[in-house]
Amino acid sequence: MDYQKPYLICCSILKKEVEKLIEDSQLPVEPYFLDAGLHVDYDELEEALTKAIQECSKDGSRQVIVAYGDWCHPQAKEIIGKHDNVVKIDALNCIDCLLGGHGKLSEIDPDNEYFYLSPGWMPSELK
Repeated sequence: MDYQKPYLICCSILKKEVEKLIEDSQLPVEPYFLDAGLHVDYDELEEALTKAIQECSKDGSRQVIVAYGDWCHPQAKEIIGKHDNVVKIDALNCIDCLLGGHGKLSEIDPDNEYFYLSPGWMPSELK
């Protein structure tokens, strides 16, 4: 069987960064972006995430990586853990992901005093 790139289910907040890594051959994945606005409604985020996982897992032959943080949904680990061949990155949120994950954001800003913006948070009209 030929190698098939894993799917990467990811918030569109990280779209520019993910696309650049793919373009530079640094991230061999098939991206599946979900709307960044889902963060404001946990039920909608859970529904969209579950649907994306089911779509990407339907043939069972490809790994699925989910790039959502623990803080993006209070039950993120449980939602993702219900599915076989699916792994979640170890990150608190998108900023932690950009910093390398593993709670790096909490090390840098333990009291949550700062508000971080990445390009994905900036509307394209503000170029």
